[in-house]
Amino acid sequence: MEEEMMILGVDGGSTKTLAIVFDERSESIAGVGISGPSNFTNAPRETATANISDAVKKACSEAGVDMRSIDTKVFGLAGIGDSKEATELGKDIVRSIVGKADVVSDGLGAYKFANLNEDGVVFAPGTGSVGFLKKGSEPKRFGGWGWVIGDEGSASWMAKQAILLAEREYDGISETGFRDMVMNYFGMDLYEVVYAISKERIAKRVVAALAPRISAMARSGNKYAISIFEESSSYISEVMNSKSKVLGSSGRYSVLGGTMLAGDFYQHMIRSKTSVPVNIYYGYQVAIGDVLIGLEKKGEIDLSIRDKIMRQLNASLKNKPEDIKEFLFMENVPES
Repeated sequence: MEEEMMILGVDGGSTKTLAIVFDERSESIAGVGISGPSNFTNAPRETATANISDAVKKACSEAGVDMRSIDTKVFGLAGIGDSKEATELGKDIVRSIVGKADVVSDGLGAYKFANLNEDGVVFAPGTGSVGFLKKGSEPKRFGGWGWVIGDEGSASWMAKQAILLAEREYDGISETGFRDMVMNYFGMDLYEVVYAISKERIAKRVVAALAPRISAMARSGNKYAISIFEESSSYISEVMNSKSKVLGSSGRYSVLGGTMLAGDFYQHMIRSKTSVPVNIYYGYQVAIGDVLIGLEKKGEIDLSIRDKIMRQLNASLKNKPEDIKEFLFMENVPES
């Protein structure tokens, strides 16, 4: 394969790292690799480096290409842009793995995937949450305050709400149905759970991975679980409605994140509360945005090529059931 016809796009965050090798000639995905978290601001450098390297190697192996022969490489990493120190650290990690590459914020990849170059808003509730607004210039960040006091609407925020409800049941205040679920998930008494989280002995991604169980409870009709999604959807709609005052009806409004895997009921909640049409996508698709950044260097991009890659990624992931369960917390790949 000719080097100038291949693109490596990598998305790295607090929960997973997903790499795509894309063949420009056939306009098709040649390889996909998935690994663990690579947000170097809340994980050791060694862990982030190992997971990025693992995802890249898996994708290149599947594509049958040496990563050193790929000329266009775009890494969208959580932590880039947080500070000068964080940005330099992220770039240094990438250099140590693949040498020369474009290293950008994962938010830029998310925006490019969801909205391409159109003015608009992208709100991304995944493990944490952050938003981006674009009006005639580069997307500008909002939110992303961190999971201790912030990250509203994210999986980690939902998990904390669930633990709070478990505490109420533990204290005999209300029968929420959360006490046993939370203790069984963590495998310890609730007091031990809370203490371990406060001492950062349980990783953020592990806490956030409680979200699918909350989704299941909501789908089964638990009113307390439903209330978590009601509150989250109200916040997301407030974000969209407030930004529409800046952009007007011409903007493209998108929500993108792993929490959207909760199901149609949640997506309906969000759309029913917003005053503008909202596009909804999933967090694992963000690496497509990094591929699009690479493609854009050589020509125009549009929604048709984006959607084509989306379908191909879904097809590829269906052949990786163990990886999507371990790293993406999905039992099945959503339909395109």
